[in-house]
Amino acid sequence: MALFFLSISTFLFVRSPYSKVHAVHVTGTRFLSSEEVIRQSGLVPGHTLIFFSPDRVRERLARLPEVKEAAVAWRWPNEVEIAVTERTVLAYVVQDGRHVPLLEGGVLLPSRAGEGPYEDLPLVTRWEDPRRLPQLAAGLARLPQAVRERLSEIQLVPTAAYPDRVRLFTREGFVVYTSLAHMADKLTVLPRLLDDRLRENPQERGTFYLFDAMWYEGTASTADE
Repeated sequence: MALFFLSISTFLFVRSPYSKVHAVHVTGTRFLSSEEVIRQSGLVPGHTLIFFSPDRVRERLARLPEVKEAAVAWRWPNEVEIAVTERTVLAYVVQDGRHVPLLEGGVLLPSRAGEGPYEDLPLVTRWEDPRRLPQLAAGLARLPQAVRERLSEIQLVPTAAYPDRVRLFTREGFVVYTSLAHMADKLTVLPRLLDDRLRENPQERGTFYLFDAMWYEGTASTADE
């Protein structure tokens, strides 16, 4: 009898509107639209909920390069909520006059490129070795946002001693040399260094060298050493 009533209940549920996806609610998107997320998830309104699997939906969404993670939940009686966490945009790489977003993990999004940056993030204007972009992204991701906001431009300028040397320009007009290996550790002090210099000599714009040793030169130079 129990099996009979279970079968009847299942049959009635499958035939009822409650067994179908009524709505999918998406939150947390910035680059992606709700429509793109829903299409990638495979959850189309009207599809059955009998075989609904949050894990399977998360796996589908993880294939989108913009998605860092996603939380999927079924809300009674027949709605699904998807909370997306997108990868952070760290910089824009200038390619053919277009600004291509560089995300966490070194992911480039040419499909999201535009004619100009969408926010105050540094521009990567000279970068002849794309294999080092993930290393740049890793270094930028470890920096506080307050540090990234002080940077206006980043260039790869390798030397024999430092094949990963970078030249950075600050929004105040200073130049900074460091290496990708040192970036995350050395640049954390940059706001304090800049503010100290601006207080001591508001008119001077010099160059900081932040390697194993750190020093400052009062006359700015943007040429390779």
